[in-house]
Amino acid sequence: MGTPTMASFLFTTRMLTNPAIKLFLYLTKGGSRYSLTLMANEREKEIQSINLASILKEPGTKSAEGVIRGRVGSVPIQGDADWKATVTHTGDEFWLSGEIHGTALLECRRCLKPTPVPIHAYFQHLLSYQPGVEGVKLVERPEEEVYYFGHPELDLSGILHQAFALELPLTALCHDECAGLCPVCGADLNETDCGHAEELKKKTPFVALEGLLEKLS
Repeated sequence: MGTPTMASFLFTTRMLTNPAIKLFLYLTKGGSRYSLTLMANEREKEIQSINLASILKEPGTKSAEGVIRGRVGSVPIQGDADWKATVTHTGDEFWLSGEIHGTALLECRRCLKPTPVPIHAYFQHLLSYQPGVEGVKLVERPEEEVYYFGHPELDLSGILHQAFALELPLTALCHDECAGLCPVCGADLNETDCGHAEELKKKTPFVALEGLLEKLS
């Protein structure tokens, strides 16, 4: 076949059953040649799970990594949060270890602006394969905690979200000199002078003490 005289164009025809794969159809001028290509979607990286089918019945190790976009659980983030995890089957038990790092966006405790806070969390958990268990279930044993899972595709979302949340600080501050919000009109005092500062100063009960100190000195 000859080389097309017009540049090929690309459009999506439909999604396959697997949401991580898209089917693309490349068409050339006149429809004389068609080529079907399966391409991995970026969404594949966003899947927060690891497939353990190959190590459920025999010792081995499986690893996975990916990204979380938008928010980790209920926590908004700046950019992507990256994670990686490894599950090792020793023959008697499964051990999960991994880490997640990203930048949380927390409200500044003074001016309420979204404030970037770097988070780097590590986790390690004991797992137990229990066919029939729905999702991932935390079970407290007398001397340890263990996560039960009943499907070869181990859902890590809850574990990742929890590890990230546990590393969050109680409060955030956008910068040490943050002036906060005006208690009268709510203006951001880092960006504007609303004029209420002097008014508030006059109303404070300590004004009378200032005059008394001047007389005593």
